[in-house]
Amino acid sequence: MPFSKTGIFWGKYSTPFAHNTADFSEKKGKYGETFPFAGGSGTEAELYLVATAEQLNNIRNYLDKHFKQTADIDLKDYSPTEGWEPIGLSKEPFIGSFDGNGFRIISLTISRSSDKTFLFGIGTPVVGLFGYNDGTLKNIALERMDIKGKDAIGSLAGINSGRITNSYATGKIVGEKWIGGLVGANFEGDIIKSYVIGEVEGELGIGGLVGAIWGGSITRSYVTGSVKGKEVVGGLVGVNSDDGSIENSYARAKVEGTKCVGGLVGMNDYDAIIKYSYSAGTVKGKNETGGLVGMNEGAVIAGYYDTETTGQTDTGKGIPAATAEMKLQTLYNGWDFINIWAIDDSKNDGYPYLKMSGH
Repeated sequence: MPFSKTGIFWGKYSTPFAHNTADFSEKKGKYGETFPFAGGSGTEAELYLVATAEQLNNIRNYLDKHFKQTADIDLKDYSPTEGWEPIGLSKEPFIGSFDGNGFRIISLTISRSSDKTFLFGIGTPVVGLFGYNDGTLKNIALERMDIKGKDAIGSLAGINSGRITNSYATGKIVGEKWIGGLVGANFEGDIIKSYVIGEVEGELGIGGLVGAIWGGSITRSYVTGSVKGKEVVGGLVGVNSDDGSIENSYARAKVEGTKCVGGLVGMNDYDAIIKYSYSAGTVKGKNETGGLVGMNEGAVIAGYYDTETTGQTDTGKGIPAATAEMKLQTLYNGWDFINIWAIDDSKNDGYPYLKMSGH
């Protein structure tokens, strides 16, 4: 497992396994045969079809299969006590694929601060639609989420070691450590073309999209809303470490903390990199605070921040620019405004936006 060389947090952790005790609901045919999904066989060629909350829940019993959502699914009244039970554990992660197919999962509600489904040997609950993802998640839309937990919390995945593409979440997440709007902790996984619009709150390692990156990458992703914590707080990512890479991404979030607070990243560790990215939200902190990056020991290439909106003027870990300059394409040296970025006075308040989203 990764470390932070600063010694502020992180360390080695074991990964004991606790069995899932969820009650699976399956359909039965005329002769008693079982139909756990709306159709398909779970192969990559013939995906299982998921149309109801019960069928979504049943994925946990088929962790190596392939799925496609075929209708909006409302989880408002599903498991009203602790809410949704995350799919996949550290020793039995989700290793298949799930395609949201443009349909929504509405009102994902979780309240599991005392959950016994631990990832680490120190009592850390893993919270998200998926607890531990080592597979492929794509085209997933999570709307009006309301999630509360302790550590390693994200709306889509508590822990991601797989691949997440073209997905988004809206709503609120509250926890303690490694809290992200989409993913709590990213262990050498990849997150592409995804975004969060919402509120994220915790104490340590808090990010609008991802709480902590320990290897892997984030590309063409963004956050708007608010991110609040104590230490290591960033608009997009709390801590970026272990060769983690953030590229062609931005945050326009209100960011607040006390130590290691940045408009995009709270702490960029010595072996991590940020490039072609910007921040343009308010940033409030006391120690190691920056418009783009709070504490930087890694590389920042062609990264910019708005001095007027952030209220920061630091240099050496992001290029400061006034609001009017931030809205000029000529400012962004080396950025790809043909395939990745665009700029238009009528979109994203005039700031650069990612072509995949229009935002």
